[in-house]
Amino acid sequence: VNYAEVFMNPLPVGCSVYFYYQKNKSGSWVQAYTADGNQAFTTTNGKKATFRIGEEMDIYERRILMQPSGNTTPEVFRVRSYFE
Repeated sequence: VNYAEVFMNPLPVGCSVYFYYQKNKSGSWVQAYTADGNQAFTTTNGKKATFRIGEEMDIYERRILMQPSGNTTPEVFRVRSYFE
């Protein structure tokens, strides 16, 4: 898996999106960093986050962690993974 794109409604102020993946049912989750090298996508009103993975694997599981702010929360509606 080369990278993953997470598509969402505009990200509310103070919210963030994290991306984790599990390789070959290893039992441990690895955090993927954004294309900019950050741990989380935090761009207010951002609609697409790109997370770098860059690993070969036979089985790929993903976990998206959405951090709310007050009564608002990110709303993810699609994830695309790119394999090379």
